[in-house]
Amino acid sequence: MRQHTTSRQAARLAVVLAATTGLLAVVPAMASGADSPSTALAERLEAAAGDDGAYRTLEQVQAIADANGQVRDDGSDGWKQTVDLFAGELKASGYTVWRQRVPYKKFIVQEESARTSTNLTVPVFMVRYSNSTKGGGVNAPVVVLPIAERAPSTTGCNAADYAGLPVKGAIVVVPFSPCGRATQANLAEKAGAVALLEYFLQPDPSWFLRVVVLGEPPNLPLGTISRASAKTLAAAPAGTVRMNLYLKGKFITDFTENLFAQSTFGDQHKVVMAGAHLDSASEGPGLNDNISAAAAVLRIAKELGADHTGVKNAVRFAFWGAEERVLVGSNYYAQNLSAQERADIAMYLNAELIAGSNFGRFVVDSRTATPGSGAPTDALIEYYAMRDVPIQILPPKSIKSDDEPIMALGIPTGAITGGTMGVKTPAQAALWGGTAGQQFDPCYHQICDNLASIDRPELVVNSKAMAWVVGAFASGAR
Repeated sequence: MRQHTTSRQAARLAVVLAATTGLLAVVPAMASGADSPSTALAERLEAAAGDDGAYRTLEQVQAIADANGQVRDDGSDGWKQTVDLFAGELKASGYTVWRQRVPYKKFIVQEESARTSTNLTVPVFMVRYSNSTKGGGVNAPVVVLPIAERAPSTTGCNAADYAGLPVKGAIVVVPFSPCGRATQANLAEKAGAVALLEYFLQPDPSWFLRVVVLGEPPNLPLGTISRASAKTLAAAPAGTVRMNLYLKGKFITDFTENLFAQSTFGDQHKVVMAGAHLDSASEGPGLNDNISAAAAVLRIAKELGADHTGVKNAVRFAFWGAEERVLVGSNYYAQNLSAQERADIAMYLNAELIAGSNFGRFVVDSRTATPGSGAPTDALIEYYAMRDVPIQILPPKSIKSDDEPIMALGIPTGAITGGTMGVKTPAQAALWGGTAGQQFDPCYHQICDNLASIDRPELVVNSKAMAWVVGAFASGAR
């Protein structure tokens, strides 16, 4: 097997990347691999990742979800059983396994409902970490800003958007915008609004999800609804629809767990890390998000545990808790590493949603964010190029996942993802297949994120990539 991308492969990959719009297209020229250490371990792990091992783990987690009402979010019985499953598999594979107890402030939604004076029930999610409606809720007229049909939208991002509308004392409805829900809410409040509902510009008009507001929350209670609901509300004559809106939540002190397994073989001061989060969103079983990636990491661990021939550097496998609560587990881990523990980590490889039904195939380029991240990033790019598998490159911090707290420590990181809410373009459909005009994961944070939504061949493609990169670093070939 060739150990480095040839100039022909690099040129081909550069053409594939440059053909796409809005994505970073950087492929380094790579030298001959004549003097490189053997990649035999990388090849062996790659071959093992081609079997049904990861998919069997997905089947086991689906059974856990089935037994727990499709609920596996952090702290639930389904989540605890998932952690126990992974811990048992790792122990059986001969690893030193430990759990890190992580305290955090957990936001619990207690009530969320919306009903109009026309007897229309509007499905609504309260935005996590936002303020509750007071007393018995808000009863107010609904004002829908001009409906946006396509993303991105800046509706509601400027004070002028609210001028001339009967916003005072009203519940305001706006589209999702890159300017941020906090910006929209603060502007709506200045115009006199009493609550803000946000809808998403997704291809499926009935689709919506629970989101979070970070930092200091706006004063207005915040919720999310579907684009279909927003259009229904907008169709009513101005001032004729009132809404009873109840959004109630609270903070509690809770704990999650990070699960780790580390090899007893290999240099313990040059640790290769690979990880993925185990929790799901509260609205679905989370098989693609993120058991697809966690199962791939587990399959690598089991193969190394069975045969560690060729391992030069220790390998640590991380399974994060409360990622969906905004990187709680990985942040805690990163913030509590000692200087020596940080120095001992040679690199970290992260994965998210690697087998969605309308997948993309993205490598996150961390080279501009962390010194040394060219190593794992280049290894990922090299692997896909060697296998003639087309990818696209995303800028750093673009997937908001567990690689970011590790990256912030200056540790070299690499990451892959299959995409979430982004909509596949015709060029991307030509590159990878699937359906243009639909989002990469139509079941993202939905009840349908189950085994039936998994693209099994794509699970194998990305599992192999992760396995090869882990093997290349564990053996010292990188």
